[in-house]
Amino acid sequence: MTLTAAQLYNRFAGPLEMPEITLLIFYVSDHRDPERVSALWQQILEHARAQPGSATLNMANKLSELGQRFYPSDSVFPVGPSARDLRSS
Repeated sequence: MTLTAAQLYNRFAGPLEMPEITLLIFYVSDHRDPERVSALWQQILEHARAQPGSATLNMANKLSELGQRFYPSDSVFPVGPSARDLRSS
């Protein structure tokens, strides 16, 4: 059984609150929803901040990890807003 990107999102990534998987679904389907992407990044960075150790280092590591996967996609890796989120933390 093959699922579409919309089905993957609606059945799994959305209901199970999987922000990184949601970004991946948006990336491969070229889905553009800047407000949702911004909210996903906020979730991702908040989760990184809450991990043990340096909050700033954790968030920078997460940005680097996901940047390697999604750059140069401006639809899921908007550099400006991500940098602002990191700076404001």
